[in-house]
Amino acid sequence: MIFIKNNFLDKKDFEDLKIFSKSKIKYFPQYFEGTEEKTDKNTYGLRFNFSIKSELGECLSKYCLKHFKYKIIEVSECGIDKRKLTKYNPHVDTRLGVMNLYLQIEGQTKLNHGLGIYTNNNLDIHIGFKENRAVLFDSSLFHSPLVDEKIWRTTLTVFIKKGCFI
Repeated sequence: MIFIKNNFLDKKDFEDLKIFSKSKIKYFPQYFEGTEEKTDKNTYGLRFNFSIKSELGECLSKYCLKHFKYKIIEVSECGIDKRKLTKYNPHVDTRLGVMNLYLQIEGQTKLNHGLGIYTNNNLDIHIGFKENRAVLFDSSLFHSPLVDEKIWRTTLTVFIKKGCFI
């Protein structure tokens, strides 16, 4: 199950989010699960965690309900990530929840900088990168950012533990 919405946030809310993600928060290194040696070499990027009860979290919940008709009830974590696309890492997020809300915040609009969904370790569905594009998808789907070591991008993910379609 995959839902895609361009222009997920209205123009003002999206511009506020871009400003917030650039200058109002502090990012910390984020590591792949199971990483024993916590070094710059082993990080997949930088993350700022936030609460679904924050102003940003409430805003995302409102738009998720509006565009996807999906009510977020409980989350395991929410974060904004800044990262270079250096590692191909197809994975599932079932330990974090049942659904992912993924929002592309800042980066070059390009087909091969987006999100890949995999079946039997083969790219099956490809969603290009475009600012303010949201994807709501089942956490059991194998997915990975597509690799391009030359660019940085900023994205946001809400890992939903409990929710329902209205």
